[in-house]
Amino acid sequence: MAKARSKGEFKQMLVAKGEFLAMGVAGLFLVIFLIWGASRWSGAKNPVEMAEKLDRQAENVQRKIRDPNVSDADLEEAKLPDWITKPFRNPVVPVELFATTGPQFDPIAKPDTKKENPLVLPIGAYQVDLVRAPMKGFDITFDNAGTAKIGVIISKAVSEQDKEKRKDFGKTIVKRGRQGVQAFQNQGNPNPMGPGPMGPGPMGPGPMGPGGKMVGGVNPFGGSGEGFNANGQRMEKALKYVPLDELDKALEAGEVPAMTVIPLRMVILNAEIPYKKQVEEIKRALRLPSLEEAQRWGPLFDGYEVQRKVSRILPGGKADVFQDWSDYKFEDKYVELINARKLSDHFEDGYLSHFIRYDMALALPLPALVPELGSYPNIRLDAINATIKKMKDANRKPDTPSDLLARLNGRPPRESLYNPQTGSGTGADVIFGQENVGGPVLPGGKPPMPKGPIPAPGSQPKPGDITNQAAAPPIEIEQLLLRFVDVDVKPGYTYEYRVRLRMINPNYGMTKEVAIPAYANVKELFSPWAQIADSITVPNESFLYSIDPSAFRKRIEEEYPKEKDLRDRLQAKDNQVVVEMCHWLEQVRTDGGGNREPVGAWVVADMPVGRGEYVGRRQYIKLPLWSSKDNQYVLREVQDRTIVGKKDVALPRGWLVDFTTKSVLVDFDGGKVVTRSSVTGKSVTEEVATELLIVRPDGKLLVKSSATDESDENRRKIVGDWDKWVKEVEKRKTTAGTGPENPFEKK
Repeated sequence: MAKARSKGEFKQMLVAKGEFLAMGVAGLFLVIFLIWGASRWSGAKNPVEMAEKLDRQAENVQRKIRDPNVSDADLEEAKLPDWITKPFRNPVVPVELFATTGPQFDPIAKPDTKKENPLVLPIGAYQVDLVRAPMKGFDITFDNAGTAKIGVIISKAVSEQDKEKRKDFGKTIVKRGRQGVQAFQNQGNPNPMGPGPMGPGPMGPGPMGPGGKMVGGVNPFGGSGEGFNANGQRMEKALKYVPLDELDKALEAGEVPAMTVIPLRMVILNAEIPYKKQVEEIKRALRLPSLEEAQRWGPLFDGYEVQRKVSRILPGGKADVFQDWSDYKFEDKYVELINARKLSDHFEDGYLSHFIRYDMALALPLPALVPELGSYPNIRLDAINATIKKMKDANRKPDTPSDLLARLNGRPPRESLYNPQTGSGTGADVIFGQENVGGPVLPGGKPPMPKGPIPAPGSQPKPGDITNQAAAPPIEIEQLLLRFVDVDVKPGYTYEYRVRLRMINPNYGMTKEVAIPAYANVKELFSPWAQIADSITVPNESFLYSIDPSAFRKRIEEEYPKEKDLRDRLQAKDNQVVVEMCHWLEQVRTDGGGNREPVGAWVVADMPVGRGEYVGRRQYIKLPLWSSKDNQYVLREVQDRTIVGKKDVALPRGWLVDFTTKSVLVDFDGGKVVTRSSVTGKSVTEEVATELLIVRPDGKLLVKSSATDESDENRRKIVGDWDKWVKEVEKRKTTAGTGPENPFEKK
């Protein structure tokens, strides 16, 4: 009992004395904090001293910054720690340590089996090329009233046995000619087959801008061109022009259409289309089990769309946008200049035909060029070339033209615009012969018809249709080839392009099978616009060079050994130098009217010029011109003599071409130089390299040196090709009355 009583007394004491104990403890801590604060205050630094110390340190830093010498200690101090300079590499965790043991997705959730519209992938790698060359074609022109006319060769009476063949041939030409008229009128041009919306050409006044403002200018190095005038009629004696709608009457009279050459200047864009990835996208969007099944649904492309921007650089260096980004009706221009006139198309290598899908309007056919004056560039796309190499290594047999045309037969897209044609398709080989038209000769005539049902025009393709089967290339083909041709480009202008693909929606009309009914209402799907980063500027087509006068004098002596008066008129004088003008000539004028003769090749002329004279003049040159009678280039020369007063005057041999310019030769150095020998004291005449100072019409000065120009690679190629061409034409020089046999002529 005593123990319990003492415990209760202790608790009572705590209750009674508790506040005194708490106050005592608090007072103890207060004393401790006061003592600690007094010690901290007594040890605090003087703020004035701290400010002075910081000033000294700042001055020290500024002194080190101004000091060009850096000590080793400073370098060591500035060295960054390893955790900054050395990258941290996370340790690689083995995948097998985290292998899944169960399903990755909820097996109870119901998968979405509804289809969605596939994305259309844009084009990939590409190449851009410029081609200048003539193509063989029908001579279709227009008079001032807008009436289409076609050139025909005057011939003899014909038999009746080929009447149907003549009729079919005439219908083909008339139909294509009318398509060319319609295509030009679609562009709002009142003069069909005329110079076109870009103006009369690179050598004359420039194109008309908004509000009638003249843009462009005159080429400083001349040439005779005004651009190719498709309306200009030719002067060949055996040629006459009849209205296109009266061609059947001309054929009955034995007058067959004439072959001519049409100069072309083309920008050609080749681009890869990711075919295999597009098939994979269709497989994903349509919930299909395999790529083979996806191929039955597409991709079924329906061509492509192009936007174009045209600009140029003004003389002051400022960029001038002639036409901003806008939709470009390239098909109309192609129909007008090429499709309405061409004789046949160029057929690619048999392996390349696997990548070019004419049946899906992905590639415009390239017209057959005159072989000696032009060719098309090779495909430089790495992925396509790698696939072709695999095919060759696997001994894969290349396609023949018959294989290609058989695949296209039965589905003529856009009235066969995208179908390459042989001479048989255009009717050209009927009158000119396949050897003159060019292109492949198909065994057995027409290609075989494909097997299977052919869908009606405008109907929606379905799996199993022959259209889809024809559109499906071999599964190892991972890219298709898009080819765009711009035939309306001019020198001095820069062209930029955007391209987007157009694909038929495989879900079109299938409302119950798509996730959203609106998907089935979209007939065509489009890829994003892909801008071609490589803009192309059509370069200058006239070049001026300074050449060795002694070589020119020697050539004149050799060409005219007996005509002394003519030789003296043509020969370079001591106060003259010799310039060489190279120009890509589209056509030459034949008289004072609107008649023209097409050329479509580089021409070269050498001529003397003195101080203060215009550089260039009208010059006689050996110029091959196209003969519709002989179906080849021949040297057609003007008369070599004329009467001046009562005197018979000899003329240079050749064709008179206008090379006049507004550039002026200010001064020159070199040429024939007379020096006095220090040994004998006699005067010595030497031929030395010439240097020319020329002022152009825009006020710019140009310096030319014969020593530099003689070794110029561009000049060597142009002059070499020109000399080779002229010599080849001279070798096959024909006489009047020769030429291809008229298949309609009575034997």
